[in-house]
Amino acid sequence: MLFANDIVLIDESSEKVNTKLERWRDTLEAKRFRLSRSKTEYLHCRFRRIPLRLKGRVYRMIVRPALLYGAECWPIKKSQVQRMRVAEMRMIRWICGHTRLNKIRNEVIRGKIKVASIEDKMRKVRLRWFGHLRRRTRDALVRRCETIECLDYRRS
Repeated sequence: MLFANDIVLIDESSEKVNTKLERWRDTLEAKRFRLSRSKTEYLHCRFRRIPLRLKGRVYRMIVRPALLYGAECWPIKKSQVQRMRVAEMRMIRWICGHTRLNKIRNEVIRGKIKVASIEDKMRKVRLRWFGHLRRRTRDALVRRCETIECLDYRRS
């Protein structure tokens, strides 16, 4: 039996969260995962009353690491980077209580909660991982992949 970890569902009421939770449970069980009801937690708070700086810290400490989990070794395309940018800005705008109709520039919103762009963070984690790889010895498995020669079967 497989288990799914750390799923965060956000909505305006606990009934809507329960509906989402049931949808998740059905989807996960169809893929032979199991959702533990005993470990389910609900967090009720008045999100509008929380200061923007604290919201920014929560975003930087919880949301962004979840978004970037494993990003250091993703073979990523420009279109995927763009999707990450859009997802990030939608979350940040929601945190600040703005929509695109407010016509506030991304840099201004990011500056309010003091959050760097996700593209910069992706580059940072990938460079950090690359530094770890370069410091490994030449006979380490991850370094041996650098010297693999691919055969071209089309010529034979």
